[in-house]
Amino acid sequence: MIKKQTFIFLPLSFLFVSADNLDQPYNLVGYKQEGNASYYAEKFHGRKTASGEFYDMNELTAAHPRIRFNTKIKVTNLNNNKTVIVRINDRGPYTGGRIIDLSQAAAKKLDMIKAGVVPVKTEVIATAEQPILVKKEEKPVETVRKTEERQPSTKKKTKIGRLLDRVFNNKKQEPQKQEKPKQEESKKDTKPVEQQVPVQQEEKPVSSENNKNVSSNTSEKSKGGVLDKPEKQVKPKTNEEKFAGVSTYSIWGTVKYPNGFGVQIGSFTVLDIALEKAKGVYEKGYNDVFIQTGWAGERRVYRILVGEGSSETVATLIPKLRASGYAGGFVKQHY
Repeated sequence: MIKKQTFIFLPLSFLFVSADNLDQPYNLVGYKQEGNASYYAEKFHGRKTASGEFYDMNELTAAHPRIRFNTKIKVTNLNNNKTVIVRINDRGPYTGGRIIDLSQAAAKKLDMIKAGVVPVKTEVIATAEQPILVKKEEKPVETVRKTEERQPSTKKKTKIGRLLDRVFNNKKQEPQKQEKPKQEESKKDTKPVEQQVPVQQEEKPVSSENNKNVSSNTSEKSKGGVLDKPEKQVKPKTNEEKFAGVSTYSIWGTVKYPNGFGVQIGSFTVLDIALEKAKGVYEKGYNDVFIQTGWAGERRVYRILVGEGSSETVATLIPKLRASGYAGGFVKQHY
């Protein structure tokens, strides 16, 4: 009996610890894993991935069970210490104890084509919230410094050139003397202009009202033209535009990054139906309601997930949701 109790106690304690660890920030820069890696077979080339992209065997991409799409991961082959940086755009693997599936291009970089499966170490180096990378930011700083060093030299040359021009200014004085007839021409031009002024003054009272109307109309048109531009920009997005990506959203269409798991209570191919159902759940007092977009084959799907956290914590929502009229819910991982 004692042996049976100890045998039961150990797995429960292990599950409790691992469930809490699921709330770790595995989507943040610095998250590391060690395990086995495999790569896609050639037959998957051109097929649609879970992110909606088409798999390209020549691109440096990979599949991971839970790390968010477009996250960049550094993968190191522990057999030869070769490395490659890949972008997550698919889900899996779910079998064989592997932690990541690599494209053929990435597998070639790691020199693992013949082996097929190799031990690797992975590290998250960039996410949508933490874009990277300190090393890349140093390059433009160096170029700016170089340009700043070069600019003073050009300024000194221009000053020297000006001094030389002032010393040898005999040639410049000649055009100054020639400017006098220009002034006389300007005076001659101003005299007939003065004679034409009363003619213009006579025209003003005749067309003053019209001019006011024209000026007011043009000002209104110009104001209207300025106001028309933001009106076009302020136009609300359609629901299809708000939920266009493959991600997790609030019921209002903003991108969310929930941790761990949620309870899926429905999956729909029509977005408006999914939103109507999700808002109904929200109105019943469930604050954490998400729309998870994805693909099922060639069809676009919209899943409703409620809650976030470890699998054990989220599982407690299932009976509550069932009592609220949402039967058949099950635990599903967020991404």
